[in-house]
Amino acid sequence: GDSGSPFVCDDKVAGVIIRGGVNADTPTTAINVYRLRSFIDNAMDADNCRAVDVPTETQHAEDYRVV
Repeated sequence: GDSGSPFVCDDKVAGVIIRGGVNADTPTTAINVYRLRSFIDNAMDADNCRAVDVPTETQHAEDYRVV
């Protein structure tokens, strides 16, 4: 499936696919990752060898929306 794939707009990652539609009757669902950008950038920094706090499902839940 498509779950975990990047959702890209204008060559920028805008979200992550959390559920892909099997056919035209089922929508694809993605979550907005913009508010998590600093966490993602920090986690992907090659020089960063320390542990980072992982956001819980409820942090910034109001920012997650179906697109």
